[in-house]
Amino acid sequence: MTSAALDPLTSQAINAALNNDWPTAIALNEELLNKYPNDLEILNRLGRSYLGMGQLNKAKTAYRQVLEIDPYNPIALKNLKRLSELKARDLKRNLNTKLINKNSSLNGNSKNFLDPNIFLEEPGKTKVLALSDLAMTEILVTLHNGESVTLNPFRDEIIVTSENGARLGKIVEEWGVKIAKAIRIGSKFSAIIKSFHPKKSKSDVAQLTILVREIKRAKELEGKPFFPIVNNGFTPFVSEETISLLNIEHGEHGEEHEKHPEEESHLDREKYEQSTTSSNSLESLAEQEEKTLEEMEKEEL
Repeated sequence: MTSAALDPLTSQAINAALNNDWPTAIALNEELLNKYPNDLEILNRLGRSYLGMGQLNKAKTAYRQVLEIDPYNPIALKNLKRLSELKARDLKRNLNTKLINKNSSLNGNSKNFLDPNIFLEEPGKTKVLALSDLAMTEILVTLHNGESVTLNPFRDEIIVTSENGARLGKIVEEWGVKIAKAIRIGSKFSAIIKSFHPKKSKSDVAQLTILVREIKRAKELEGKPFFPIVNNGFTPFVSEETISLLNIEHGEHGEEHEKHPEEESHLDREKYEQSTTSSNSLESLAEQEEKTLEEMEKEEL
């Protein structure tokens, strides 16, 4: 961990960015940069803070400084690509919406502050969905992970719009139909931007995903999860060697108990029976196999 990462100003700068307090984030990161010149993390945070304030040229300068030190830095490369596709008017429009939301937060409505917990997925209650029929790149590049979006049912589709009302795309048909129907009968959902990947070439396709969360379930849908609970594919497995070892251990303990069964009290005998119950099925199978082998040997003779 670098000295800059341990500096108390670093955590303050990160918190300012999480709260969309870009002027404070810029001031803190500039102060940090004076103390730790050429620190890549500080430069990337500074570029993001300038971008949040709509200062495109300063943001580009910060990211270019990163690439001068680390030509393959993925954060700087990605953001410079976004900046090259971004028009100033789109950024200002998006910025104005965020400033309104920030002011609402300062007036007591804290839900607009970015909470890392919003990315947590809950089995049966959340699902990451891809959007189709996407808006123009100029609109999509203004989005940020964690940004709230609105689900608008239209017939059997769900049209997704940004905070400022711009159309982003629609949920893939299968889930669009299900969510639209659920909303009509009383269910409620929230959604945030999960990820955006702009197309890298003419043959490539841009990808935008959202995390949809069920916040209220209609009475008609009670009884089972709305979103499927995905099996992680884990299947308990015990190897034959382990079973053999367990059989040997149980056999040894069994011999010890069988040496003097008459001397045991009634309670001790109950404990003995309980301890050997779990191995009885395995032992009986082993005995059956031995008998079968003996019979086969006799037949051969």
